[in-house]
Amino acid sequence: MEVVNEETNIFVRASGATEPTFSIDVIARRNGLVMEILVSEGMDVLEGQILATLDKENLITDLEAAIAAEKSAKQSFDIAEKLGKQNFASNLDLIQSEASLKQAQAQVASIRRQLDFTELRAPKSGKLETLSLETGQFVQKDRTVATILGLTPMKLIAPVPQTQVGKISVGNKVIINIPGIQERKGFVKKIASAANKATRTFDVEIEIDNTDGSVRSGMSSEVSIIIDKAEAFLVSPAHLAISEDGSLKVKLVDGNNVVKVVDVNLVRASGNMAFVSGLNNGDLMLTTGQAFVSEGEEVDVELEKGN
Repeated sequence: MEVVNEETNIFVRASGATEPTFSIDVIARRNGLVMEILVSEGMDVLEGQILATLDKENLITDLEAAIAAEKSAKQSFDIAEKLGKQNFASNLDLIQSEASLKQAQAQVASIRRQLDFTELRAPKSGKLETLSLETGQFVQKDRTVATILGLTPMKLIAPVPQTQVGKISVGNKVIINIPGIQERKGFVKKIASAANKATRTFDVEIEIDNTDGSVRSGMSSEVSIIIDKAEAFLVSPAHLAISEDGSLKVKLVDGNNVVKVVDVNLVRASGNMAFVSGLNNGDLMLTTGQAFVSEGEEVDVELEKGN
């Protein structure tokens, strides 16, 4: 077989599972009755989108009264300020009127904030995983009412042994195989600085494009982290020989049809084949019958069909 090298990727392989990039709870900020639910579980929601509304009780009336009180306090302050400039009012009157104005403004802001709390909004864009609300239900302050997951992009955590983790860098491209889903691509986003105490492995975080939403949290995955490239030749393991020291060798024939043994390096396995480096383009590698000849023998050779 004539050697024709091709550029091939060198991988670090690992297994892992997918996770959302974030999981965030939606918390009720005030007590109230659920008046309307505008979304359902499984929907994609946008940051700031209203999920549900609570009753406003007397907040509208209270706000109108507070705004009126603020206007009155502002007028009193303006008058006190004008009289103060003309020396018809004391500094104490001006300070008191200013304090009353600030108090009225704070009251308006507080009621507006409470009104805002009657609208339960999504804090981030994502997938609405859970929604624990029913119309007419009384919700207590600080209760979790929904959970939003970040699934675009998706995160994958792959534990890597310490013998391999040093070969990986942030930004390395990754090929991801998830059973039942088309092959995905990603990149290394983060490498743990400390080992998992139980497994003595280092978690490598990989970011996966999930625009179509087909990757779900908790899916087992096989990942191939591309750490380098090499010129290599695809051969059957049957054409490789293992020496006593564990090194791999193949048998070639030179221009005089004399057998010679050369060392090769395993770059990676690919199914039931192997990529090896150390051979030059145009070398003739012995395949069929190579086990029956030794280095230095002269042989007759015939190229395999298709080569």
